Amino acid sequence: VYADDHTTINRSVEGAQVTLNLVNSWTVWACCMHIKPSTYKCLCLAHQASSASDFHGIFEANLLIGNHRIAMIGDNPFKFIRRFISKYLNDRHQREDLFNDFKEYLARVDQEFLKGAAKVWIFNHFIMAFTTWPLMIYDFPPSVVAKLTSLSNKYLKKWLKVIRPASSEIFYLLEPGFNIKNPSTFRKCMQLPKHHILMNSRDPTVRFIAESKHSKASNSKSKKWSPECSLVSIQNCLLYTSDAADE
Repeated sequence: VYADDHTTINRSVEGAQVTLNLVNSWTVWACCMHIKPSTYKCLCLAHQASSASDFHGIFEANLLIGNHRIAMIGDNPFKFIRRFISKYLNDRHQREDLFNDFKEYLARVDQEFLKGAAKVWIFNHFIMAFTTWPLMIYDFPPSVVAKLTSLSNKYLKKWLKVIRPASSEIFYLLEPGFNIKNPSTFRKCMQLPKHHILMNSRDPTVRFIAESKHSKASNSKSKKWSPECSLVSIQNCLLYTSDAADE
């Protein structure tokens, strides 16, 4: 329960309905609380295993709050604690929204009557700040953020009057570059603290999921960067440095 929101999680449809009945009874007893059925949404998953596959599927539970049927999360993503959830459990809409918003911000700044250096400053301190939350919350693949980097390179070259054939790496180097935030690197910076929070959560289920993701990433033959393995490597390095200092 948070403010005027209430969330329930159950392992069975029967248990979910019992909980909803209790919530409805409590609001009636309190006299000052009222349910708003139109804002209620549910997402029901069932584990389906067979000889050929093992996956989770979505099904209709027909849950009720009072005498009102609770609608399922449909094609439009449902906002839950500032994270959008779809019935397909993917982030396709969020990828499109991030790219479109990023593109709109750059175009809006480009139209202003400002010097190129001022536009770069706005990009580095404001436009990149708007990407902090989605890059932290969602597990976007590198290909998604690479599109942001490609788009930002185009505008940075224009604002700083850099010739097109020039390497864009100079924008993101600390010295002797411009020390501008690189979306691809910024994504990694946002993923590390998120996984640190998950791996050190007080909830054993959350920790179990985080440990499972780390185990999957560490056993993978792929050489792509993973926040789970990088975080463990950093922690081990810091621990080794601390032990060496104590000696």
